Amino acid sequence: MRQGIATVTMNPALDLTGQLSCVQIGEVNSIRDFSLRPAGKGVNVSCVLADMNVPVAATGILGEENAQAFNTLCTNRNIQDEFLVVPGSTRINVKISADQITEFNFPGLEFGDSVIHQLENTIERLLPDFFLWVVSGSLPACLPRDYYFKLISHLKAHGKKVLFDSSGLPFAEGIKAKPWLIKPNANELAEWAGFSLESPEAQIKVARELIQGGITHVVISNGAQGVLWVTAADYWQAQPPKVDVISTVGAGDTLVAGIAYGVMKQETPEVILRRATALSACAVMQVGVGVKDYQQVEQISHLIKLKQQV
Repeated sequence: MRQGIATVTMNPALDLTGQLSCVQIGEVNSIRDFSLRPAGKGVNVSCVLADMNVPVAATGILGEENAQAFNTLCTNRNIQDEFLVVPGSTRINVKISADQITEFNFPGLEFGDSVIHQLENTIERLLPDFFLWVVSGSLPACLPRDYYFKLISHLKAHGKKVLFDSSGLPFAEGIKAKPWLIKPNANELAEWAGFSLESPEAQIKVARELIQGGITHVVISNGAQGVLWVTAADYWQAQPPKVDVISTVGAGDTLVAGIAYGVMKQETPEVILRRATALSACAVMQVGVGVKDYQQVEQISHLIKLKQQV
């Protein structure tokens, strides 16, 4: 078995990101800077891991009309390209960055059961080579909302360790399979709980309920307020330093990649959380997803404030 990580992105996208000073609703808005790049949670995770020299295989479903951008990305970033290409076009999501990020996410490809069977054959072929799997992102509308439950259950049945990051109903269904680690942000966790979670104490209480249900680790991202890593025995709280934010796109995925890297290396939660939080802090200081300056990551990691509590 390879010491590497496999990622599954069921609903990849091309992200069209534009920057401007402010958005005027109902008016013509002139974009200052823009980019169009392959994305999707698992794709972003793969890019960060590849930049950290981790052997990574990325799979999912792409539309043939614009699959080349993803194929080129995998080649350029040394990612093992295991994407299945089907008729149609991969969705384009729009992200507008002004004083905050506003996202317009589209539903994704339409495909039938035969495509799912092909993808499952690909996953089956990768199972002997990868122990750690990152399953993340939304589901296309053509898939049942419990698809992640089935996928995670299958991976666990083969002894695989699963890191899961999704939202809404796919998240609610996926966690029923009891993945080893989940990474909701505060809003996603509150949506699942059905009430607001303003304080760390409230978040920890809900996380412990999930842990009692069979999930081993719950990592909660709180943006500039930092990260909570909750287990049955204790919790860690990481507070990053104040940084100049350029774009928050991909910051959560970068955090997941940092966690996956440390888990692969069998590091302690303290070591993993410090590096992953630093990676995420550096991610908001740049445009695009990836590790552009690892020396900067190391510098930021020394400024992370960590607190452990039983």
